[in-house]
Amino acid sequence: LLFILAISWVVYLVAVNVLLHPGIGPGLFSRHPERFHITWDRAWSILPGAVHVRGLEIGGHSRTTLWDLHVDRGRVLVNLAALPFRTFHGVLPRASGVDLQLTKADTELKPRKTTPGWRIAFSWAKVEAIRPITLFDHIIEGDIRASGGVSTRARADFKLPAALLVIGNGRITGPNAVLAEDLDLHARISIDAYDPGGGALGGPLPHASGRLRVVGELADLSFLDAYLASTAALSFHGGAGLVEADLHLEDGRIVDPSWLETSRSTYRFSYLDYTVDGTGRILIGDRTGIED
Repeated sequence: LLFILAISWVVYLVAVNVLLHPGIGPGLFSRHPERFHITWDRAWSILPGAVHVRGLEIGGHSRTTLWDLHVDRGRVLVNLAALPFRTFHGVLPRASGVDLQLTKADTELKPRKTTPGWRIAFSWAKVEAIRPITLFDHIIEGDIRASGGVSTRARADFKLPAALLVIGNGRITGPNAVLAEDLDLHARISIDAYDPGGGALGGPLPHASGRLRVVGELADLSFLDAYLASTAALSFHGGAGLVEADLHLEDGRIVDPSWLETSRSTYRFSYLDYTVDGTGRILIGDRTGIED
């Protein structure tokens, strides 16, 4: 039995490490690089299912969005039993030195297939040393870390079972402007399974539930438009100053005991042909008696 196990281990080492060679593996996984591409500088496996990687680059074109992910160092336990069921399940993935960029593509990429593809799932992930994140026209930087899990299937559903995002001493910049500084954010979010290509989703955070706590110096509170506007004819601007908030979400809606407070500032509300300017504070909910 020990001899058979030893032979099986040697066969595994040879087969998997040949597959993980940077000159072989990427070509097998990136058959359509215009849609999805992956490369790495170095990767290896000694124990069955345990994979280490250095200099990982992953990117793709998803309809109207281009995304790119770089990881300096990473490791993951691959659930080998799930592979025959067209599922790549990574357990306890760890990553450090991460860059993420999302940009708008010049052209829309039409899907080649309509049937669901492979499922990609990660459980109990932990990501540290996240460098500035580029989300279209905005850049988020600071002490950023994240953990949790994700499950998605190509051309099918997306699910975020549980995720934690922490930003310390953060800064958000937009086109030629600073939107927030000295930002401390702590968010625990889960998203129920839904089809991203299923049409309108009905809200800024559809199917999301959790808690978002934030303190920071903001330059503009126009992000509240997504929650306060009942019609596209209403807009909200201004609000430079300190904001403190503890928001609870249920299926994309803010529910009690949520609260938000701002320092005194100048605001502008526009509705149709009417505009109201003024100076004051915004209070949403009541933080009195709410436990931290």
